[in-house]
Amino acid sequence: MKAIKKITALFACISFVVSVLAVSAFAEVTVNDYEIPIDSSIETVTPNVLLYCVDRDQYLYAKGAEQSVNVSASVKMMVGAVALELYGDKLDEIVTVTQELLEGAQGYNVGLKKGEKVTYGYLLSAVLMRGANDAATVLARLYNGNLNDFLALMNEKAKACGAENTSYKNVTGLYADGMTTTLYDQIKIAQYAASVEGLLEMTSKDTYVLHQTDELELKTLNNRNGLVRSTTKYKTEGVTGLCYGTTDESGDVLMVSAEIGGMTYFMALYGGTEYENEDDKTLETSVYVDARTLLKYASEGFGFKTVLSTGKPLCEVPVKYNTTVDSVHLVAESEITLYLPTTLDVEKDLKYEITVFKESLDAPVQEGQAEGRVTVYYAGQQLCSADLVTKNPVSRNKILYVIDQIEEFTSSRRFVITVIVFLLIALAYVLITSAVRHAMKKKRRRLR
Repeated sequence: MKAIKKITALFACISFVVSVLAVSAFAEVTVNDYEIPIDSSIETVTPNVLLYCVDRDQYLYAKGAEQSVNVSASVKMMVGAVALELYGDKLDEIVTVTQELLEGAQGYNVGLKKGEKVTYGYLLSAVLMRGANDAATVLARLYNGNLNDFLALMNEKAKACGAENTSYKNVTGLYADGMTTTLYDQIKIAQYAASVEGLLEMTSKDTYVLHQTDELELKTLNNRNGLVRSTTKYKTEGVTGLCYGTTDESGDVLMVSAEIGGMTYFMALYGGTEYENEDDKTLETSVYVDARTLLKYASEGFGFKTVLSTGKPLCEVPVKYNTTVDSVHLVAESEITLYLPTTLDVEKDLKYEITVFKESLDAPVQEGQAEGRVTVYYAGQQLCSADLVTKNPVSRNKILYVIDQIEEFTSSRRFVITVIVFLLIALAYVLITSAVRHAMKKKRRRLR
C-alpha cells in the first residue's frame, strides 16, 4: 500500500513539472518586419524623396526612391566623412594650397588660391558646410597625392555600408557617366557619415570662423544648408546636417539628419526646384519645404501603440469540473507595443486572428497556461503574434469530476462491450450451471 502511494505521488510531481514546462515552452512572442503605409495625404513637390527612422528601422515616406539618380551634391557627405576619418586628428594643422592640389576644381567653391594657407578644419568645414568643390579637391589630393586613391576609399566605404548601387567618379558631384546612386543607398551612406566622430558637429554649425594668426587670414564660413542656417526662414530645430547643393543636371539635393522627440531621422531629397508660393508669391525651395513637412509628419504622425495587452481578454474557453466558473479568459502572454501612425485606431484598423487549441479545458487550470495563439495584422501585413494564456487559475471540483468520469465511462464503447461480455459470461454461467444440475438429477434417478 505504501509503495502505491509513493508511485502516485511521483506521477503527480512529474505531471506538475510537465505542465509547468508546457506553459513556458509554448510561450513565444514574435514581432515581424513591417512597412508603414505612406500617408496619401502627404504631398511633396520634390520628385525623389525618402524618409527613414533609425530607432524603428522604418521607412516612413518614399517617393521615386527606387530610381537611379546622379550622385550630385550628396558626394560631399562621403568626401567629408572619409576626409574626417583621415585627418580628424590634425584639424588645426596648416595646409598650403598649391596649384597641383587645386587642379581640376570646378563649379561651386570658396575661392581657394595658390599659396594660401588654411587648416584641415577649414577645408573640412568648407566641404561639409558649404559644399565647396575646391576644398573637396584639395582634401582628396592630400591623400597620397592623387584623386584616384581617395575615390577608391570612397567607393570602398560605400560598399562597406551596403550602398551597392552607388559609384563615385569625382569628388565635386558634377555630372559624370556612371556616377549614380539611389536614395536607399544615400540613407545608408548618411548613417555611416553621421557615425564619423565630429561630422554632425560640423554640419550642424551655423558658422565656422578661421581665426587670424601670423600665418592665417580671418575667414568665415556660413552654413549653406537652409535647415541649419539661422538667418533663413527654413531653419528647423533638431536638424543636425547633412549637406545641400545643386547642379544643372540634378537640381537641388538635400541630405538631412535630425533628432526630434528622442528619435533619429535621415532624409534624402533629389531633384528639387524653386516654385512660387501661391499665398504670398514668394519663391520657395522645394527640398526645404518638403523636408520640413516630412519632419513634422515624422514627429507628430507616428508613435508607440499597444497592440496586445496582458490585461485585455481576447476570447474565453469553456471549463469543466468547477461549480462556480464555467469558462476562463485568454489574454496575450506578453504586452506588445509597436511604432505606428498616431491616427491608427487599434480597435478598427487592426485585425486579430485567434486560434484556440482546445474546444474546452478540464479543471484544474493554471494561470498563464498557453491555450491559444493570436496574430495581429495591419494593412495586410502580419505585425506580431503571441501565445494566448489563461488569465486566472481554476480549481477542480472532485465530485463533479468523479461523476463526469462515471458518466463518460458508462457511455463509452468500452463500457458497453464490458457489460455485454459480463452478460454473456453470466448467461453462460447460468446455462452451464443449469446443465450440470440437470445432469446430476438424471444421475440420481438412475441410481434409485
